[in-house]
Amino acid sequence: MSALESMGTRYSNYLKEHNLPDIKMAILGIALRQGATSIHPEISQLSADQLHEHAQWLERFQAVFIRVRGEDAVLCLLCTKAMLNGYRFRSAHDGEEHHSIAGNSITEVVHILTAVDESTITFKHKEHGLIISFYLVFGNSAVELIADHTDHPDAELIYQQVMAVSWV
Repeated sequence: MSALESMGTRYSNYLKEHNLPDIKMAILGIALRQGATSIHPEISQLSADQLHEHAQWLERFQAVFIRVRGEDAVLCLLCTKAMLNGYRFRSAHDGEEHHSIAGNSITEVVHILTAVDESTITFKHKEHGLIISFYLVFGNSAVELIADHTDHPDAELIYQQVMAVSWV
């Protein structure tokens, strides 16, 4: 059973167990589809005003969820394109400390870089040793994630390869 099917089964079971009215089921369904890990424990007791407020929160949650997923995708593609162009991870700077990320997986690197609002990732070419960096600003949109990069044709090529994908 896929994760989506499993979530759908849990959602259906929850609705049956709690006998929720339609609007409350819809709100709960939106939250579960968007990956919410906790739902108001007494959703069946919410008033219409509270439900409206909850629905607005879910809309904001959805917007943030989509932005974060987009930024993660850009960051993963940036790492992948750098590696395909002969670069390897060198270091990451999260605004306070430098982290050696040589040999780390993309997942580990994404975790380190996304822990703060601004980060810099540095790559080193495996053959000629050229070092290039990308300055990342999180919180705006996927297309604005890469705020700056080293002024070198290799860095510009990687940036253009990442931006060639439609992030909107």
